[in-house]
Amino acid sequence: MVNNKANKANKRWTSPLKAFERMAVNPPTVSKGQRKGAKEVVANINKAVSLNDTSNAIHLACKTFSHDNEEIHDIEMDNGAATALYKQLVLVMHQKQTRIHELEKLVHALSLVYRCSLSRRAHSVCDIGDDLITILFQVIVETDPNEDSRTIEYAVRTLRLLSQSDSLRVPIMGHEDFAEVALYVLTRIPKEEPRVEAMYSLASLTFNTENMERLRNDSDLLEAVINAAARSGENEELKKWSAATLWNLACLPNNKMSLPTTPRLLDAIIELTQQNLCTFTTGFAVAALRQLTNEQENRVLIASFADGIFIEILGEIAVRTDVEEDTKIKAMKTLRNIIISETSDLIMNMHPNILHILTEMVRNPALNVEIRESALEAIKEVINCGIIDEVPYYREILRCINVLLRSKSALHRSVGLSTLNRHCEIVENQPEVVEYPGQLEALAALLIHEVADERESMPQRSSNDSAGDESSNGEIEKDTVLDILLKLVTTPDNREDIAKTTILLTALSLLLPGDTDEYRENQKDNMASNASLQLLMALASDPTSQEYIAKHDELMTKILKLARTDAYVKQIFANLALLM
Repeated sequence: MVNNKANKANKRWTSPLKAFERMAVNPPTVSKGQRKGAKEVVANINKAVSLNDTSNAIHLACKTFSHDNEEIHDIEMDNGAATALYKQLVLVMHQKQTRIHELEKLVHALSLVYRCSLSRRAHSVCDIGDDLITILFQVIVETDPNEDSRTIEYAVRTLRLLSQSDSLRVPIMGHEDFAEVALYVLTRIPKEEPRVEAMYSLASLTFNTENMERLRNDSDLLEAVINAAARSGENEELKKWSAATLWNLACLPNNKMSLPTTPRLLDAIIELTQQNLCTFTTGFAVAALRQLTNEQENRVLIASFADGIFIEILGEIAVRTDVEEDTKIKAMKTLRNIIISETSDLIMNMHPNILHILTEMVRNPALNVEIRESALEAIKEVINCGIIDEVPYYREILRCINVLLRSKSALHRSVGLSTLNRHCEIVENQPEVVEYPGQLEALAALLIHEVADERESMPQRSSNDSAGDESSNGEIEKDTVLDILLKLVTTPDNREDIAKTTILLTALSLLLPGDTDEYRENQKDNMASNASLQLLMALASDPTSQEYIAKHDELMTKILKLARTDAYVKQIFANLALLM
């Protein structure tokens, strides 16, 4: 059975298909004359032998069956109308070159009489057998699509009427010639009406899960449906039924469709996302892209296709308010699939604003948590760019890292710190890191816990992980910040900028031991104190940064206390005192 989501979505289609299947028909009472007339018409068809008699009988049948009274159609079927027409159709098909007009009238009469109740349709096919479906297919493919007749339209319409019966859906679509005939009508027939009827049939047939499986595994037919839904200027009825068919597929559990990564298909998917026909086409397009990007070999192609348009499309869908939540989550996960180490630089060069968009997603508490998690995973890939090779969008990376460092989320800060630490390992990156507005201040704020009361604790990795509490996270952050700063001060050109950051000097003063006893104790056990002292000594020994240290009262007070027991610190203090 189709899942609940698919059923709910399908009910939203106010289409003739579902309306026809649900409506309660209350026709007027059938008169004796109408019953007799139906019986006589069928009798005339059965006893017709000559070409003239057959032509007259079929003409009368079309005239008599041309009404909308389901009960009368049922009477016609009970009198054997469909069987009589089928037999004549078999005969005419053997002489179709000379009886083209009769052929058109025969399939027209079938398309009229099969407007009977769904149960009568099923019983009729059961009585006649699969040969009825076979000969209708034969009529479709053997009729010249350019001839001035509606033969193909009537034949396809008859199949569409039969496809509305639940019990006939699998036999019709399971017919060995179905896929070939359906593809022929959708791609080779120039007239709109037959193509609309064919797509209408597919929409009806794919209300059945087994038929959905058939369609999604037929790449040629599936591509024809997608193209019909996406093609601009296409008949609106055709687009509507193709959209319904695609939505049926999108709702399949564990969906895996047979999709080629052809430019034509990808163009069609782009069109589907840009239509206002319904959200169903958007849902299918996202499902299709999700499947395609699950394959590693497709990701670079899709990321670069049409100047990276899928990056923009998926990012927009993920935050749209008129799209179902499940579709938005799939869009974001698809975008995450595309943004990998092999594509990050390519994507940033085409869409440098994508990093800002992802950052805003991560910061937006109104978005679904799965969307934010996928956005963060994508950010991790992008901000690794520029570590080794120079990139033109490096400031965008630093801006993103700065936002992560200032986040209330311990996870965000962890991502920002670990990535910044790797960037600082490369000396060529350090000047831009130091000079980026607010970067040193953000690091200092982490050291002195200016936002400690607002922070979230890092999620524990397992129930047995005793190191996942807030204090451990704070210590890890502090050690990482100090590691970053130690990397930066090893380059003399960075020291003045670091020393000019007053809040950073204040943070260092807070980390230094308060007296000589604490200093001796911390020399062995406290990495933060040792690192902060190393930082201080590096800054205090450099003429470009000494002046700023000397003017910082808290630091000088701490240095004075430490100078009593450490000769090297005493010498540093003496040099600094000359600048006070």
